[in-house]
Amino acid sequence: MPNLPNPVAHVLPTSIPKPKSTPKPTPDTRWFGEPGIWQPPDIPGARIEYFTVSGSTQWELITSLNANSPKNPNGEIVGWGVAAWEHSGGTCYSPRTVDLPVDVVVTLPRWTPLPDGTVDQDLVTKWNALQQTIYVHEVGHVKIDIDDWTAAIDYIHQLSSCQAVINYIPTAEQKIRDDNDAYHARLKADCRPEIGCFPRGWLGW
Repeated sequence: MPNLPNPVAHVLPTSIPKPKSTPKPTPDTRWFGEPGIWQPPDIPGARIEYFTVSGSTQWELITSLNANSPKNPNGEIVGWGVAAWEHSGGTCYSPRTVDLPVDVVVTLPRWTPLPDGTVDQDLVTKWNALQQTIYVHEVGHVKIDIDDWTAAIDYIHQLSSCQAVINYIPTAEQKIRDDNDAYHARLKADCRPEIGCFPRGWLGW
């Protein structure tokens, strides 16, 4: 799991009551591999890491998501998906030659149930919808991180001195944080799964 200093995530519900009973899949709804578990595509400019989720009911999956998802130093859940960025250091000889590559890591949940009929098809469908929404959300963060840092490097190349570069970097870093906060605000104002946001309780999540 990444340990990068600038994580951004959509913080998701942390608990739901344990159901008194869970219906077993009927012969017609048992899952034997179809529909398949959705696999997130590669994200240009970022690498994906996963944390393991287990369970055969939605309550068990939520419990596992909360237990295994990335945490902050206080042990609090950051989110069920996280995009974190960090740029490398370097020596400045001239602003025109400064190169500070950015490392972007997206952390996503991974669930690999056995296709033996113990899981309901509906749960797989709900999981795929959740995973796709988390993925879309984090892709939005990656785009902000990369676009902002690319623009920052272009600006750095036009500066007059290495000291000006050093002075500017905190401003560039803050802009990325501000733009990610603004992204969250836009999603909150128009929360839809297809754009990377879902209201508490959507599909039982």
